[in-house]
Amino acid sequence: MTKLSASLLVLLVAVTITESRLPKKFPGNLDLVFILDSSGSVGTSNFLIMKRFASNITLSFKIGETLTQVGLDVFSSTVTTEIKLKEFNTCAGCLRAKILRAKYKGKMTKTFFALDHARFNSFSTHYGARIGVPKIAVVMTDGKSQEKDKTCESAKYLRNSGVIIIVIIIGNKVDMEEIQCIASGPSFIFTVQNFSGLKKRGFRDRVARKLFSDKIAAV
Repeated sequence: MTKLSASLLVLLVAVTITESRLPKKFPGNLDLVFILDSSGSVGTSNFLIMKRFASNITLSFKIGETLTQVGLDVFSSTVTTEIKLKEFNTCAGCLRAKILRAKYKGKMTKTFFALDHARFNSFSTHYGARIGVPKIAVVMTDGKSQEKDKTCESAKYLRNSGVIIIVIIIGNKVDMEEIQCIASGPSFIFTVQNFSGLKKRGFRDRVARKLFSDKIAAV
């Protein structure tokens, strides 16, 4: 074997190994809602990083009305549904573009408002949620909520309604006790040291694997 052939073989093996580690597009049905903290501590530039993370992670899913549907809520002192589950289930590119256009709010961190809104609206059939389809909320936050007790209570009601809650913590200014009462369990909590951590492909792939892991259905 020539040196050139050996080099090509090594390259081919490396590419094959790399591709095998990447998550395949999830072909199943899932109702997925991102709930982004848009409070004053986040800032516009970091909020853009959060939006890009949410937009990019949808690349791991086959989007469609019988496949994965994606919604987006943004919260601070108030909550806004930027994307309903049924809104962009026929155009994945339109979905990702709309995520990036979500507006930054500023102000306070009323997480319980966002969780209540998700239960009553975002995961409602009126917004496009489907009966019998797994439902997951991905909450992304960098700090403590203004009313911890209300947040924990709202999270409990949302989980009891059948929604799995994944929490992505950004930085070290959160209340871990509060985070634990929001998430569906310890394995549903992901942490990055700062907003730049959301840019890393490896972290995004870890979250994507969790979203379509077989264990999700057993929770």
